[in-house]
Amino acid sequence: MERDTVPAAYGGLENYGGYEDVTLTMAEPALLSALAAHVSCCLESSSRLGNALFSMAEAARMMLFPQISVVSVTLPSSATHALERRLAYLDSCLTLVQSTPARILNREFVEQMFKLYREFYRTVEELDAKERREEEMAVLYAEKAISIEGDDEKHLRVLKKLFPSYEEEFIRMRDAEEDLNEAETVDDMPQSSLPFSVERAGRHTRLILSGPQGARHVRHLIETHHQFFERLLALNDNSVFDGEKALRAFKSRFDILSSELHRFGFSGMSDTGMMLPAEEEQLLLGGFAARAVLVTRELLSTEMSLEEKRATEFNVFTDPAPSEIRGFSASLRDLMQAVEHLRSTYPDTPSLHRCFRIANGIAALPALTTPLMKIMTGCEVLLRECYEWERNASRGTSILSHMTKLSSFVLRWRRLELHCWSQVFTAKREEWEMKSGMRWFWLCDLIEGADSMTDEALSERCLLFFRHCMDFMWGAHYGDFHLRLRLLKAFALQLVASSSSSPSMSLSASPLANVAMHLVDLFSQFSPLVSEKLRLALLPLEEDMEAFTRIMRWEDSTYYAVRATAEKSHLKIGRALAELDEILRTPVLNIIASEEQRCEEDAAMGFVLSSVHLKGKGRYKAHRFTSGGKNTKNRGQLWTASKRTRSGKEIPMETSEPRDGNAVFANGSVFQGVQFLTDAAEEIIERVQALQANGVPQSQKLRALKTLFIVMEEQGVPHTHEEQVSSWEELFASKNALLTCRSIHGHLAVGQRVEEAAVEYYRFARWMQRMRDAERHPHKDLSGAQAKRGTGTVESLFALAVEETELISILYEVQQQLTLLRGCVANCEEITVTDGGKLLQASLEVCVQLQCFLHQTRWLLQERVFSLGGAVSSIEELSHGTDELWKLCHSSEAQRRTGISVPDAILARHTTLHVQLRDVCTKLCNTGIGCVDASAAALFDALNMKSLCQDFMDAATVDRKRARKEGCSLWPQKVQQLVEELESVYKEDAVETSPLGELGGDDGVANKDYTGGLRFTINTPLQ
Repeated sequence: MERDTVPAAYGGLENYGGYEDVTLTMAEPALLSALAAHVSCCLESSSRLGNALFSMAEAARMMLFPQISVVSVTLPSSATHALERRLAYLDSCLTLVQSTPARILNREFVEQMFKLYREFYRTVEELDAKERREEEMAVLYAEKAISIEGDDEKHLRVLKKLFPSYEEEFIRMRDAEEDLNEAETVDDMPQSSLPFSVERAGRHTRLILSGPQGARHVRHLIETHHQFFERLLALNDNSVFDGEKALRAFKSRFDILSSELHRFGFSGMSDTGMMLPAEEEQLLLGGFAARAVLVTRELLSTEMSLEEKRATEFNVFTDPAPSEIRGFSASLRDLMQAVEHLRSTYPDTPSLHRCFRIANGIAALPALTTPLMKIMTGCEVLLRECYEWERNASRGTSILSHMTKLSSFVLRWRRLELHCWSQVFTAKREEWEMKSGMRWFWLCDLIEGADSMTDEALSERCLLFFRHCMDFMWGAHYGDFHLRLRLLKAFALQLVASSSSSPSMSLSASPLANVAMHLVDLFSQFSPLVSEKLRLALLPLEEDMEAFTRIMRWEDSTYYAVRATAEKSHLKIGRALAELDEILRTPVLNIIASEEQRCEEDAAMGFVLSSVHLKGKGRYKAHRFTSGGKNTKNRGQLWTASKRTRSGKEIPMETSEPRDGNAVFANGSVFQGVQFLTDAAEEIIERVQALQANGVPQSQKLRALKTLFIVMEEQGVPHTHEEQVSSWEELFASKNALLTCRSIHGHLAVGQRVEEAAVEYYRFARWMQRMRDAERHPHKDLSGAQAKRGTGTVESLFALAVEETELISILYEVQQQLTLLRGCVANCEEITVTDGGKLLQASLEVCVQLQCFLHQTRWLLQERVFSLGGAVSSIEELSHGTDELWKLCHSSEAQRRTGISVPDAILARHTTLHVQLRDVCTKLCNTGIGCVDASAAALFDALNMKSLCQDFMDAATVDRKRARKEGCSLWPQKVQQLVEELESVYKEDAVETSPLGELGGDDGVANKDYTGGLRFTINTPLQ
């Protein structure tokens, strides 16, 4: 309009000069209208671009293949209203984070991504609240409808709500008015042609976030959150670049960004005539080629039987199936041709027009993204309309043969639907997890700003966090207990990682992190119980569905027969789904309480004893301990009687033997102390069981209890009722958790035993809490004073256990510091580089970039996208060099994480490998394939590592100190001797301050020298 109006105005002024009174009245409105049109176009384009996730250049750079940067990608702005596309793009970023080692990821990038999720959730919540208010106002004065439905109708309604319903969409398509340009209307169905509305986008996204796909989005978010911080904390993380996940992330990212470029009309050419620099354009070509290969692979996927699809966990409700559509398309096309021929003959028949509209709508659905259930639903609606025509058709106008072919496909897909009953169960469990997974956003708000709080505010926040998390976990059900526990652990790991600048080297976490870690271990002890109870509850239901699937008969392929059989299967699945919902609704607290009550009623209190039968002549004789702690039966030797389970079954000897003598301190005093406590507990439980027999007088029970308290006090365990252990919220906030040690030093051999000790520790804590509760409600056989004395004894033992856990945390930290010190001693004669940690970090990033390049290049070779036959040897050479560099990075991980000075010998090895790999990349820069050459050139630039080479050369030119002349002893040997003296002093101090020596009296086992056991703890199991 602007181009036509302005020249016309100028032409009028030139041709009609002298008639200004006429021409000005015409030219002025024309110019004003042109300017208005220009401003309107600018505003429209700016508003459209405001809804785009990225600019054209940024979007194009993230579509490159092979990928030239794996550290981070560009994140979308929170100002855009394209909520659905923003959610899909953030989900692809989660996949990218999972595919990349956490050590090289930019921490700010990951935290910003989580922040964008929180902002996205707030936006959707605001739109949701607005829509709810509008709905409430719409029905405020309406009369409430009362619907009465049976159980089966209710079950079917719940089943249909579990997955999207597509029938209404095809019914609207059927009832639409006929249009001459009907085919073009169907083809123009993409969202880009629809008017943009923030409310509509928000409503649509809210349905995605809380619907069937919402659980997967939230579960993906929680899993990525947990995995990232778990790998970030691990001192010896062996995770490598996952090429398959990176390929999935590229696929999702490419689809979103290419649709963005198409949606907002980017021409692909900039003002200079080029979209990107030449090298990046070659990489963009590689991205289009890679996506074309992925599309071809999906379209040409091989057909599988129903059993094979079930084995691959195919979901007929949400997954597309191009292999199933290939045969169906030919039958649908034949039916469309027959209907079109009949339409030309009988143009006034409404049923034929409806059949044609539905068939056109099905044919226009994209095979790569449309769920198979949607196509099946449309086919059923189409068959229903075809039967309306067939009811009155003659033999010459019958289309029954075409309908039979379509019915055979519907029959197969309905059978597949029944075989996918496990996916219905999975969807129901995901729905339960979804409700608890949304608490991720609430926990983010709860821990926000904890680092900058004052001590008083932090104490209040710890108390609030403890109470909320306790309520959160005790309110769990079968359906969401494990997700809640994993959610809590993810935030615990994040708090530990955020509490220190170098969390791998220090185990002292913030109070908030300590509380979270303790709560995770406290509730982890119930995880095996909940899993087993849930498995037993689901087993009959799953077996029933398996049997129904086997006996279900699908013989007749006519439409009405298939429909009747499908209704029967839906009824069965609906009833099973209702039973599953009842099982998943079971509160976990009731299960835990019943199990603890069963253990209380058990004579062995739930422990696995060496002998549980006290009656009879052939019973085993348990060895006894005197008041001095001596073993009068075996003289301190290990007792090898057969062990039994709670049910009385004998445990085989090979399973009850120690796994490894070194692993359990078979010859150390620590093992003897543990064995003493174990045998003493077994003896006490056996005596209690004997006292519970019929006919035992009450006076004998009281004497036995009094004797027990006297002996325990003589052995250093007081029974006075004094609160020696503070409340859980105070204790958990002030003491380090064993989970922190295991998360950081999980690679050590002792980790398994520490995990087992943690289970017993928190089991002890749970039973002490029950003892405190029982103190307020004494048993009929115990007085209040006796219950208090028992609680005092338990608190004394638990206070000792708390000190031991603190000692374990200290030992972990000492072991790590000694490892670093030994490394420094070994390289003490070498020249060190101050910023060595940064240089090692850069080397690690280059190594992961090489792994990414190798995987994606090999994938191009495997898919035969390009011909790289001459570069195969260079690629293999690059692969071997990358493996060596990865091993070298792994061996110098401790120096990288601590940021200490790195010996020049280590940096020299890195530099040598960089030079070798750079030479190989030079060969790959001339393969003749543009994307490979450009990616190899980017690697060549990264491998130059000018900063590393320059610092290394500067360090090498520094004048060395004169050689030491100490005579008989070398410098490393003197330092090693000093380290050993420091270790001995540390061990002696730990033994002197430890209250363990008070347990055994003069002759007790616990009064022996613990120095040997402590030395064994430091030197052997923690290596």
